Amino acid sequence: MSLITLAGFSVVGFVFIRYIIGENVAEVILRGESFAWQALIGTCYGVYTAIFMSAVISLTPLKEISQYYIRLFEGLNLNFADIAFYSLCAGIGEEILFRGGIQLGTEYLLSPYFSTPHLAIWIIALGFVALHMYFDFSDWRMMLNASLLVIISAGFGYLFYYIGLVSAIFAHFIFDLIIFSYLIYNENQAKSKKQREEGW
Repeated sequence: MSLITLAGFSVVGFVFIRYIIGENVAEVILRGESFAWQALIGTCYGVYTAIFMSAVISLTPLKEISQYYIRLFEGLNLNFADIAFYSLCAGIGEEILFRGGIQLGTEYLLSPYFSTPHLAIWIIALGFVALHMYFDFSDWRMMLNASLLVIISAGFGYLFYYIGLVSAIFAHFIFDLIIFSYLIYNENQAKSKKQREEGW
């Protein structure tokens, strides 16, 4: 699935950029600030938002959110290298498609009516979270989680627009890497503690 995300989403994004929007793919990917500056800004955004979300989902009333994410990886026995690989695939593939392709296309469609990118950024952020099936109107905790993820996703969109696509890729990669490492580490710690208690 990660390879499909990396290769499949990227290819669809390239086709969207080149043949639907009519832009040069390399220019869309490479435009913006220097690579080093984009990497730094994206990394900082990813770190700060991941720390914030980790703090939120660690709150006692929101523990169920952590379990929701853990169930996504149930039975996979992931290590840090696996998480890093999955996060990298998602960061590259999804940002090329959603920000480099769909968001840019939406901006062009809306440009005769809106002179700013804000509406396109928030439409894509909302759609991005919805496609990940994080909205659950019957559970206020999942709705809070989804709402925060929409805001974070919109941040990826603003990074793409103002800094460059590389910054959005770095932010997405670092966010996923930290969040899922944190969740799996906590889950492994809980399992170890339970096993020790049962062994007593």
